[in-house]
Amino acid sequence: MSSEFMVKPQRIEFAPAVDIPDFLTGEIQSKLAYVDERILRAQVSSDHILLEVSPWDESQSTAELEEKVQRVVLSMARGAFKPKVQVLEDHLDRPVLYRDDPLPELLARGEVSQEADGIYALGPLMTYLIDFFETQFLALADSFAAAPYRFPTLIPAHYLERVNYFRAFPHSLTFVTHLREDLDVIDNFSQHAACGPHGLETPPESFAAIQALLSPAVCYHLYF
Repeated sequence: MSSEFMVKPQRIEFAPAVDIPDFLTGEIQSKLAYVDERILRAQVSSDHILLEVSPWDESQSTAELEEKVQRVVLSMARGAFKPKVQVLEDHLDRPVLYRDDPLPELLARGEVSQEADGIYALGPLMTYLIDFFETQFLALADSFAAAPYRFPTLIPAHYLERVNYFRAFPHSLTFVTHLREDLDVIDNFSQHAACGPHGLETPPESFAAIQALLSPAVCYHLYF
C-alpha cells in the first residue's frame, strides 16, 4: 500500500453559504461525492459541513475545494422549498425482529463480499432473499397481465443524448469502451497494461470512441 493511503485523512470544516433546509441535507451530502476526487467522506447539517479528504500537495488549496462545495450548496439550497408529500400507506411503525445495520454481519459471514468501491458479490443468503422479492414482483406483474421484456445491460450513447441525460445527470454516467481495432495498440496493451493504486494504467488513446454506456434505467430501452 502506498504512503498516500496510509496518511490520516485531513478534516475540513466550514459553514454553508446559505442555511440548508433539513429535507435537503441528505441529498446535498450525497452530491458531495461528485464534487472532488479528494473527498472521502462528508457530513452535512443545516449550518455545518465536515469533509474528510485525502492528502494533497501545496498547489491545491482548501479554498478551491470549499468553493466547489459552496457551488453545490447554492445551486440546491438557495430558494429551495419542501415538496408536498402525501403518505398513502405507512407500515414503518410496527415491531420487527432486527433493527441494526446487517451489513457488518453479512460481510463477516461472507454473504456480502466487497470487490471494489461500489462493487459487491452476494452469497446464497442474499441471493435467496432477492429471488423471493423478484418472485413477488413477477406475481404482481402477472396479476396486471403485464408483458415481459428483457433489456441489455448497455445502452447506445445517442439514446441518452436524445433524452438530455448528458446535461441532467452527467455524474451518474458509466462509460463502456474497448481497445481500438489496431494490432499495435492491442499488442502494446497486452505487454504493458497494469493496475496501479488508482486503477488501470494504459494510454487513453488505446481505447475506441465511446458508443455505449451502462444503462441507468431499464425504462429508457422501452421508450425507444
